[in-house]
Amino acid sequence: MKLLTASIITTVTMMVLLLAGIQTVKAQSSNWTIPSYTDTLQIPYPIDKDLIADGHKIYNSNCQTCHGNKAKGKGPAAVALNPKPANLTQKVVQNQKLGNLYYRVSNGHLDMPAWKSSLSSKQIWSVVVYIKSLTNKDLLANK
Repeated sequence: MKLLTASIITTVTMMVLLLAGIQTVKAQSSNWTIPSYTDTLQIPYPIDKDLIADGHKIYNSNCQTCHGNKAKGKGPAAVALNPKPANLTQKVVQNQKLGNLYYRVSNGHLDMPAWKSSLSSKQIWSVVVYIKSLTNKDLLANK
């Protein structure tokens, strides 16, 4: 009987972990069509330490609740969201062009708010640059 119970618990645990993994993938790949013109959007501000620092402050004020302290999609509000917030440090996000991310932050999607109504263009660009700086430590050198 103990062996059967342990087997059931193991099976249920594995199913929960599998479903959690599916939800993470869903957050990263949910159907969010981005217009092609965003591929050519260029940041109109110099990328420097001040812009990244401003983006970090704005991220902490506006994004951290859902995306979390470490931008991994595990903020306190993430529990209630479906799809879950994206892990902003993953390649699927980090490989996007700056203009694509600018569009996403500006316009929002599903539970993610459209920040263009409450943040300036420069503030949105600063958040985008901060997001890219999470994994690209050479961001300043590349500009």
